[in-house]
Amino acid sequence: MNRIFVLLTFLLICLGCSNSSAQKKVSTTLTIADLKLLHRFVNDNNICLGDLFGKIISDSTFSDFIIVRKVDDQIVPIFTIEKSTFQNIYGKENLPINSKDFYGYHILVLSKKGMGLEPLFMIQNKILKGDPINVVWDQTIKAFNVLITP
Repeated sequence: MNRIFVLLTFLLICLGCSNSSAQKKVSTTLTIADLKLLHRFVNDNNICLGDLFGKIISDSTFSDFIIVRKVDDQIVPIFTIEKSTFQNIYGKENLPINSKDFYGYHILVLSKKGMGLEPLFMIQNKILKGDPINVVWDQTIKAFNVLITP
């Protein structure tokens, strides 16, 4: 009886470990084959957090982004920006971006653990700039997300 208890405990611990190490994926139609590698995000120990790829509209304007990470020899999307929709491994983030007039993004800054973006809107044939958006690595939840500032 004691052996069965030890065996069951061992199996439960192993199953728990394998489930907790499984990487959640972001659902996306973007593929890195169609995008340009822009940057590698790293933590303080220079361990890769993810690679940033972007879809170029023109010289320095991008319509979409994807951050991917290699997990078990597979490239896994962990954060996407598809037009005006932001999504991490926990789901879509609710940002009030007017998708009707959306044109693209300029990259303001790339850092070790994040990036600053400037959304662009085409209104009456003029490109206007929106409020900056910061996407950062959140160590607590171990995911990229949008930093909401007041």
